[in-house]
Amino acid sequence: IIAFVDELKETSIDAIKYFNENNIETIMVTGDATNTANSVAKKLNINKVYANVLPEEKSKIVTKLKTNNNIVTFVGDGINDAPALANANLGIAMNSGTDLAVEVADGILMRNNLLDLAYTHKVSKKLRKVVIQNIFFALFVVLFLVVTNLFTNLNMPLAVLIHEGSTVVVILSGLRLLRPIKTKINKY
Repeated sequence: IIAFVDELKETSIDAIKYFNENNIETIMVTGDATNTANSVAKKLNINKVYANVLPEEKSKIVTKLKTNNNIVTFVGDGINDAPALANANLGIAMNSGTDLAVEVADGILMRNNLLDLAYTHKVSKKLRKVVIQNIFFALFVVLFLVVTNLFTNLNMPLAVLIHEGSTVVVILSGLRLLRPIKTKINKY
């Protein structure tokens, strides 16, 4: 018996480790044989494996995983991944993937590096935090102006200055997203 297995990239191991540490369930869905898939999953520390899967079955698995309002991101690179990429909440194709996979995907990993997906996750977490902070700050300022105007006679130029000043603060706060994100997973 002769078995061939793709060599695992160190970046893939690090990316799966990041997702596991952030309570993001990682699942392997592959057309490869069960023994090969389980061997690769063990090295990557992936707990759930679907092996010997046909292309249309991949899409059915994605549908099953989407139940209970689960958000499913599917990463693939082949023609056989296209139905699952299209069915997932977020389909990510590898840049080196087939034209069909790239066409149906919502996004593309340009460097074929799963750490880029982990980095994108970190950026989205930071974006969410900044947006929520900005919304609460803006609401606080508006509420402050309304309450102040109810109990005092706030003159218009001062109210406009406070309101527009808060807009500038929100814009400057949003610029925090331009700072690089410090992360252990960044091996660039």
